[in-house]
Amino acid sequence: MKSVTEQQIKDFREQQHNFTLRFSDGTVLGNNDIVLDSVQITRTLCDSEQLSFGTVYASEFSVQIFNDGRKYDGLTVEVTMTAGTYSANFGTYLVVSNPRSSNLLYRTLTAYDSMAAILSTNYADWHNGLKTSPPATIGAYRNAFFTHIGITQASTALCNDATAFKFAETTGALSGATILGEICAINGTFGYLDFDQTFKWVTPYIDAGSALYPALTLYPSTTLYPMSVEAAIANMGVDTYEIDRGYYDLGGLACEEFVTENISQVYMHMGDV
Repeated sequence: MKSVTEQQIKDFREQQHNFTLRFSDGTVLGNNDIVLDSVQITRTLCDSEQLSFGTVYASEFSVQIFNDGRKYDGLTVEVTMTAGTYSANFGTYLVVSNPRSSNLLYRTLTAYDSMAAILSTNYADWHNGLKTSPPATIGAYRNAFFTHIGITQASTALCNDATAFKFAETTGALSGATILGEICAINGTFGYLDFDQTFKWVTPYIDAGSALYPALTLYPSTTLYPMSVEAAIANMGVDTYEIDRGYYDLGGLACEEFVTENISQVYMHMGDV
């Protein structure tokens, strides 16, 4: 996370935001070349109505610029902004479209970060090439994939990193979206490419020493968790709660017992997708 001073926060709030768009062909655009209130960066962890793991998205940058006759398709653009003593780099994006407005005065640029190409690339050949010396664990497979695509990960230990990885050759396509999506789903996590080109993992299970997810801290009250009658009366506040069968047997209602089992190994091939 970017650390800022009180003065920088003050400048960000009070000073004019000066944007600079630097394109790979040498073109540089500033505030006088763009519609300031059209600048938009969209970063998504989950876009479904229900919270779900297993998807990774590219970040999108869009802006409306005054039509100068140039076409920007296929160019990369670095987006930076200053406001007094505050400065920020909002990443580099590949322009995929820049249609003109109906009155020909503007162009609307839409661009995506490098994750877009990674998600759509077929990595079946790379995956099958691991057959002679496959990774032993999910964590090793994850690290091998990021080494292959040349993206640095933020140092993060995921809950199923140590789970055994059972290699299975794929006969079809295996996209980056599938690989990253499966890693996220297995570990109950999300991921995105940050502005500094580092891939960050976002995990909702952050209780120290616990692989429980969602984390206890995601809930507003410990009383929402099942606990023993004694614990409920004492309103304890300790880290571990005992699930008491009688806690659910109100009014003679039946109580189901649940059994959880550890994941012992994971196969990665197209047939399971």
